[in-house]
Amino acid sequence: MRKVLSAVLLVYLFVLSISSSAMAEGVVLVLSGGGTRGLAHIGVLKILEEQGIRIEGIVGTSIGSIVGGLAACGYSAAELEDIMVTLDLPSLLYDYKSEASAPPGEEIYSSVQSLLRLEFNEEGDLTGPLGGLSGKKLLENLQEWTSRRPVIDFADLPVPFAAVATDIITGEAVVLRKGNLASAMRASMAIPGLFSPWTIDGRLLVDGGLVSNAPVLVARDLFPGRPIILVDVTGRGKERGDVRSVIDVVDQMITIMTQRNVQEEIKFADLVVTPDVGGLPMLDMTGYEEIVKAGEEAAMANLGLIEDISSRNGGVKAAKPEEDIIVADISVRGLGASLSGDVRKRYLQWIGNPAKPSEIIEACTSLRDRDDVRTADFWLEYRQDGSAVVVLNVEKEPVWEVSARGYASNINPYSSLYLGAVRRDLFYEGDSLRTHIGVGEQWRFDSRYLSPVREGYRRWEISAKAGQRDISPAAGGRQEWDRYSLAFSGYYASGPFRASLGYAGEMIHFEGREYTFSGPVLTLGWEGLDDPIDPTEGFSASISMWWRDTSSLLARMDLLWVTSPGENWRLFVRGGAVAGDASKPFHSAYLGAREELFSLASRPMAAENTAWGGIALRRVFRKSWWGTINIDLFANAGQTYGPSWERLDSAWETGISLSLPGRFFSGRLLVIYDDRSEWTFGFTIGRPLWDSDPLP
Repeated sequence: MRKVLSAVLLVYLFVLSISSSAMAEGVVLVLSGGGTRGLAHIGVLKILEEQGIRIEGIVGTSIGSIVGGLAACGYSAAELEDIMVTLDLPSLLYDYKSEASAPPGEEIYSSVQSLLRLEFNEEGDLTGPLGGLSGKKLLENLQEWTSRRPVIDFADLPVPFAAVATDIITGEAVVLRKGNLASAMRASMAIPGLFSPWTIDGRLLVDGGLVSNAPVLVARDLFPGRPIILVDVTGRGKERGDVRSVIDVVDQMITIMTQRNVQEEIKFADLVVTPDVGGLPMLDMTGYEEIVKAGEEAAMANLGLIEDISSRNGGVKAAKPEEDIIVADISVRGLGASLSGDVRKRYLQWIGNPAKPSEIIEACTSLRDRDDVRTADFWLEYRQDGSAVVVLNVEKEPVWEVSARGYASNINPYSSLYLGAVRRDLFYEGDSLRTHIGVGEQWRFDSRYLSPVREGYRRWEISAKAGQRDISPAAGGRQEWDRYSLAFSGYYASGPFRASLGYAGEMIHFEGREYTFSGPVLTLGWEGLDDPIDPTEGFSASISMWWRDTSSLLARMDLLWVTSPGENWRLFVRGGAVAGDASKPFHSAYLGAREELFSLASRPMAAENTAWGGIALRRVFRKSWWGTINIDLFANAGQTYGPSWERLDSAWETGISLSLPGRFFSGRLLVIYDDRSEWTFGFTIGRPLWDSDPLP
């Protein structure tokens, strides 16, 4: 009998030990919103990782959804920190995507944005913009990072995850647990006024912090019985003297709105970890290492409590087996009937087969590559039998878009106010008419009709241009002419490569006479910069050629190479050449006319041909949401040539500038010393809209 009791006792203890080991020790993390203060979440994750404390689930709002979503995908704290090290916040926040609608060499102008911009629908009703930034670039980066573990149900991630957003129409908290993970993260951090709202499943979503910046109750509902740790990086509020910018106002507004809902939910957490970052700016990457370190220190200070609550028994759910979701149908929304049918036909092979998240995400990425599409996303509509309809939801660019921006400088005569208008879907879905008018000392007008994009990015365009030029060469009298041109071209784009081939004619009114010319045109471009406005790496090149009257070649080439020898250092190497015709002043090559040398901008050197090169070393002093503040040391040199490229004259300059490159605002203060032993003190505000033709 004793042996039997002993055996029963051993079996009981064995079963008990198995049961105890099955009850995993771990915690559920709730990561609050707080802008770049949320990088402290990484520090907390780092300590939990080092101490071997398992994370059973993550619920995040705003920046907490981004850090939490990536951690749920399997990124370690060290990997998350590496992402932050290489993160270019201004580039990430802005909306640049390589627009193939821009002629080769003009990509930089297509990415410049205006604060004075309005959007209208076909009936003329005002429809936007709904935010300063659309967050396209952010979504693309999130899409790339989350591709490590593509899923449709976020419970299937290595760590089950949920993001919280706010329905801007109803004011309700929306818990996002399925669909496109990158899209859920993007919706959760859509700060009102700064970012455009995001549409998921027909709901217009903004930052979850408006209603639940610390979503503890959501975590309680999703992970019942498990210990909840809240990491709170909510702002503490600003004093009067600390409110000095629009972002400070937005930060203070969000802090006021979120503090109340945080206090309502904070009491339901088992433990609150509060890194000392509440007084830091909302969108400032300066000193990110200190922000991460603050998270580590806060976690270490609470380590004993964390270890204690992580060992509590709770209702651990059995792992949810991944189940295939069969695609019942495909629905394309936001496009016209014809284009919707084409897109649906392309993916008919999905129907009847298990849904593959990577393929659906790739389909959305392909749609976003169209320049008439603002964004594309997906969600699933489930049927009673467990199958689902894949909804590809497309938000198109507005039918009408009007804007105004300008350029001003004291070193050249090109100060202008630029008025722009775009009309999309004019004759066919996907076509556009783009018009710009420049008003200043020298007027200009250009209008381009672009056909719809065909497979492989092929389209054609008709462009009409007119303008006045007024140039005062360094040697010679003032030259003035009016130019009118008409061109037809076919465009092709593939990745960073662009090309166009067509035929152009022009009429020049000069010194009381009219001149007419025509001939084939060819443009080639390579846009390999990581950012055309404020690049850190890459190479770009463009060349435009016009065979005037099929007898002489006019051409222009521009090159730029950028590298970063250090985190806050940039090296720029640029150069180019122009082949012109000095017998006709309006077709001469003018060195300095496009700021090849700043000191020659107001009195360029005229010749048959020119070439130039320059180098600049940039020190980045501050990164912020609107751009960077830099000190640039630069040196430029140029040479003029005769018809046979014999050397004629040369010029050089060196100088220093304070530069502020950005998409909404761009400016420079310059001090220049040149080969004539002259000093130039100048400024520029905005960006000039150079002509895309070979010559000025």
